Amino acid sequence: MAIGVCAAALVVASVGMTGAQEQLPDLELMATSQMFPDVGAGLRAIHKDARGRYYVLTHNAPAVFVYGKSGKRLAQIPARPTRENALIAGTDFDLGANGYVYVADQGANDVKIFDDDGRLTQVINVTDPESVAALPNGQLAISSLQANNLVEVLDQTGNQVRAFGDLEKLATRRDTNHSLNAGRLVSDGDAHLYFAFTYLPEPTVRRYDLTGKSSLEISLQTLEFYPSAESTRRRISEDEDEDKHHNLTLHPIINAFGVDPQGGDIWIAMDDELTHFDRNGNRVGATYRTFVDEDSRFVPVSILVEPERLVMAADPTGVYVFPRPDKAPGVDLAPASAATAPSKGETPTEPRSSGPPESPTATDRKSVV
Repeated sequence: MAIGVCAAALVVASVGMTGAQEQLPDLELMATSQMFPDVGAGLRAIHKDARGRYYVLTHNAPAVFVYGKSGKRLAQIPARPTRENALIAGTDFDLGANGYVYVADQGANDVKIFDDDGRLTQVINVTDPESVAALPNGQLAISSLQANNLVEVLDQTGNQVRAFGDLEKLATRRDTNHSLNAGRLVSDGDAHLYFAFTYLPEPTVRRYDLTGKSSLEISLQTLEFYPSAESTRRRISEDEDEDKHHNLTLHPIINAFGVDPQGGDIWIAMDDELTHFDRNGNRVGATYRTFVDEDSRFVPVSILVEPERLVMAADPTGVYVFPRPDKAPGVDLAPASAATAPSKGETPTEPRSSGPPESPTATDRKSVV
C-alpha cells in the first residue's frame, strides 16, 4: 500500500502547532550497488558486527548467513543445521555486544541464542516471537503476538524482568488486537530501545529507555494520512462486526525502520517511501522514494544505517546500497513527479511534496508530524 507523506504541520504536546512550511518535491533515491546477490526471497533482517561482517536472515533458511566486506559468504549460524538447532521460520534477529546472535524463530515458537562460535547455547520459549533486540546490559528485548505489552525484557537466564508499552486499542477481539499491535524492535548504542508499529493506521515509532520510560513518539497524523487511517480502522471494525477475523489482511504501514547507532537519527520506510527524523523527532529533508533502477521500486523490510550510506534489504529484491541524502545531498537524486494535492477528505494515491517542519525546542515529548 503506497502511502504519501506530506508534512503540512507539526503538533508538539509541549510546544503547540507550527505553521506549514515551504514544500519540497518528493525525490527518487536510487540504489548504487547490490550486495550478496545470492539472497533475496524471504529476506527479513540485516545487521553488521564490530568486525565489519554482515549477517543476513531469510525466512526460509535454516541459518543466518555471514558475509565479509567483499560480499563473500564466510559462514552460517548454526554452522551445521540439525533438527535441534536449525531455524524453522525466522522473523528477526539481533547481534549482542558479546558476539552472540539472537534469533526470533516464529516457526518454532522460541528465541534461539547462538554464541560467537555459532553454537546454540540457549532456547527461550516465546509464543509467536515477532522481533528481538539485544540490550547493552546483557538483557534481551522481545516483542511477540501474544504478549500483553509491546515489549518484554528478559535477563540472561530467560526470565522476564520487566514488560512495558501499552497496546493500542484497535480491535475488541484479543487475538486480533494483539496481531494488529505487532511491531519491530531496534536498540542503539545509547541504551535506547525503539518500537515501530507495523499495522497501526497512523505510522508510529516509540523510543524507550531501558527501564521502559518512553522518551519520544513519532506519529504521522497529517490530513493526508487521515483518510487512509480511517479506512483501515473501518476495515478492522467491519471485520469484527461480520466475524471475519480470520480473513483480515492488512498491508504493513511501516515495513522497515533503522536507527543511526552514532547520531540516533531515525529512518522510516512506508512502502517505497523513506522519511528521515533526527534523534529528537524533528523531520529532516524531503520524502525519498527508493528505486533499484528507473523502473523498479524498492520496498525495504530492513534498514541498516551506516555512517555514509544506507544498506537496505527487500523481499524478494535483495540487499542494496543507497546513499544517505543527509551525508551526500544530491547524489543519485532526481525529482519524482508530484501528484495534484487531493481535496479535503480524499485519500492520497500518489506521492506528493514534502517539506521539513520547524524544529521544536522540546526533546522529551510526543511528535505528531
